[in-house]
Amino acid sequence: MTDTTAETATADPATAGPATERDARLAHLPQRFGPGEQPDRVRALVLTAEGPRRSDLVAWASAHRQRLAGLRLLAPPGVGALLQEKLGMVTETLRSGTVGPTATAGLAAAGVIDGVVAFSDPLELRPGDTTTRALMRLAVFWDIPIAGNRATADLLLASLTPTGAPVGLLGAPHLATDAATAAAADEPHTRGTIRLWHVRATVDDVPGRLAILAASLARRSVNILSVQVHLTPDGPVDELLVAASPVLSASDLAAAVTDGGARMPRVQPADAHALVDPPTRSLALAARLLRNPDDLPTALAELLGGAQIAWRPEEPGGVADDATQLWLDDPTGGGFLASRPAAPFTPAESARAHALVDVAVAALSAAPQVAAESWRMLLADGAEVTIRRATPDDLDAVVALHARCSLTSRLRRYLAGTNCPSHTVLAQLLHPGAGHSLVAEDAEGRVVAMANLMWTDNAAELAVLVEDGWQGRRLGTTLARRLATVATEAGLTEVHSMVHAGNAAMIRIMSGIGRRLHREYDGGTLTLIAQLDRRGERHTQRLPSHM
Repeated sequence: MTDTTAETATADPATAGPATERDARLAHLPQRFGPGEQPDRVRALVLTAEGPRRSDLVAWASAHRQRLAGLRLLAPPGVGALLQEKLGMVTETLRSGTVGPTATAGLAAAGVIDGVVAFSDPLELRPGDTTTRALMRLAVFWDIPIAGNRATADLLLASLTPTGAPVGLLGAPHLATDAATAAAADEPHTRGTIRLWHVRATVDDVPGRLAILAASLARRSVNILSVQVHLTPDGPVDELLVAASPVLSASDLAAAVTDGGARMPRVQPADAHALVDPPTRSLALAARLLRNPDDLPTALAELLGGAQIAWRPEEPGGVADDATQLWLDDPTGGGFLASRPAAPFTPAESARAHALVDVAVAALSAAPQVAAESWRMLLADGAEVTIRRATPDDLDAVVALHARCSLTSRLRRYLAGTNCPSHTVLAQLLHPGAGHSLVAEDAEGRVVAMANLMWTDNAAELAVLVEDGWQGRRLGTTLARRLATVATEAGLTEVHSMVHAGNAAMIRIMSGIGRRLHREYDGGTLTLIAQLDRRGERHTQRLPSHM
């Protein structure tokens, strides 16, 4: 009787087929399971990726976190640390260096590894990414399923579903319908979810450089939604709106931009409003200023993304030589200083900002009437207030306003005494027959500012009180402008205001409501007389610069 077992064991590997050759290699290994037994162990999956593709691997692992939790995960040290940091996912470390491939080959030969997810860079060969290529060669040699992109990784993960699940097309098991899987299905998946970013960088004016930058972003699955090019003395500045995986951070995008050959990257989060194209946004801001010129600071802040807008009585020194600052004249006096240290203003942005100021100047020169009894105003810091004409029913709210104001604010308003005026005095200020009064309410309905215009036969007296926490936000200026328009429509030619000589805020407000401001000193008291535009007249000081 012939011993076929011995003949099989001593077969020549050179003449054996692929299956026989693999069986010959495995013959000397100890068998973990007996004949006919079903291995009862947790299936093992190797996760690895080259440098530019690591963000894709993190995004894929985040999308399938629930299914990966049931597998034994192995990864090189760098990839394992990244998965731990980004997702809190625990992996077994595969040894690297000179002994790493040998140790991993032992696992592969023993049949411990059931699949390999290896995202490699198809465009660039990096000398440091040897671990991923070694794992790919081992997977090919030992007939281990390997996935090189997200689509094949999905199929591989489906094939590793525990034995016993019903199998569908392509051998991929159907998802179980138990409570745990249903709960996992309800969780938001990272795949399909994006974050919007503003990316700004200097790109050399060389053919093909923008294509290199786009390829660097594409290797990280970053989608470019829009591109603007600003010409500057230092070279073209590209402003990109991109959509990226939520697991990518600003530093990851900055590194991708640098790898693409761009310089001085600046990355900031964006929202859905950034999807509006720049011409449409500029036209919308211009239309907004035509309706309400007082929104100029807010419109400038929206036009110059990331810039801080501050009002100054005069232009600071050195602004013309600093590209991170931009000076814009206020149509009513002084000007706005725009600052953005992280990204210098380009000539195109400067031209757009000056054009927006011209729109506000043209709107102011039309001297619109106060048609509505109330309107909403958006301040430069984003706060929204409602301005309306005061009524006697506002007495309690106005009393509360005076109580919240500091002694200094009440002294500047009433010149003498720091106590709150009596209810009778405040009721007279709110009576329609005594003049015209406006109040400003915050989002909670509290009165935070009040302005009064009390007139006689040929002149009117203007007074403004703004709660301390709302001062310095151009709220008093807006109220004064509205009352100056009321006085002009009533046929008045002058508006008076009595203030302390050191009340710089009120001096600035009065300087902006008329064509000329006259001052009369009487000790420590200063009488300001603003000469108003006659009804229907416009003066050249308010015409746009191009006129």
